[in-house]
Amino acid sequence: MFVALVILISIVILSIAINKFLVKQFQIDIPESKERYVNRLHKTVEKVFHAGTLIAIPLTFTQFPQYTVFVFIIPAMQQLFRFLMEFLFNYENKRFILSVNTSWLLLIGAIVYDFYT
Repeated sequence: MFVALVILISIVILSIAINKFLVKQFQIDIPESKERYVNRLHKTVEKVFHAGTLIAIPLTFTQFPQYTVFVFIIPAMQQLFRFLMEFLFNYENKRFILSVNTSWLLLIGAIVYDFYT
């Protein structure tokens, strides 16, 4: 469990650093509002992923520690879905680059966690 928390904290720090670099490198426009949804389907599926994450994290740490890898996989799937929606419906904004970056970091974190446990 401690390994998973260390990996998650490392992913958050790496994601913030890499995203700041990518925003400068590709001149990605980040809007002031926190609404990142491109349509109603995007909003609905993201809320389902949020609920799944909120349910999965406490359950994996308390009752099902053998499935802790899902702490990385569910948010990675959410970020990949966000990438797909932004790529298909809002390509000119280039925010999909940030989503795919975070999803790859989470998938690498899942592999590293699985390797160390």
